[in-house]
Amino acid sequence: NAADASAFLLDLANQLGSPISHDENGSLIWDIRAKENLTHSVPTFSEHADEAFLHTDSQYRDQPENLFALLCLRPATCGGGLSLLMTYSDLMAELLAQSDGADHKAALEEVEFPFAVPTAFKTDPEGPDEFVYSPILEGEQHLRFRLDTLESGLRTLDKPLPDRGVRALEAMKSVLNTS
Repeated sequence: NAADASAFLLDLANQLGSPISHDENGSLIWDIRAKENLTHSVPTFSEHADEAFLHTDSQYRDQPENLFALLCLRPATCGGGLSLLMTYSDLMAELLAQSDGADHKAALEEVEFPFAVPTAFKTDPEGPDEFVYSPILEGEQHLRFRLDTLESGLRTLDKPLPDRGVRALEAMKSVLNTS
């Protein structure tokens, strides 16, 4: 049952580190289920049944977690529910294989990209939109990426993203879409 599965997951997580909450209620387990009539300006994947493209979790945090856990109790009945994974090293190998790959990697490490905080994780869910500005790549093997929140941030920018940031983002999207 769900309670036993949640207890098992939490016990496992406690053996690996210190679980942290993702909401104002201090919840350590986040149920993923589609919600009716979403009115959020920035919904999170766990609130709708649409595809969740390749992304990292917690890209909206100043310091994203190093680890996260997923537990599936019931497979999707809509024909979806496939989990696709890509390693950081595979992403970098494909990006660097492009003719301007080194320049793209440098831009992804230097340009501050605007990530919109999903409404469910904002400091004040009723308040104005919140953003985290950060490079997509931070040091070796640290990646922050979620296209929908990034595109939401880009739509609200006061100033446009530098051309090198736009080119690097397009190159990364190309790798993620074709790998």
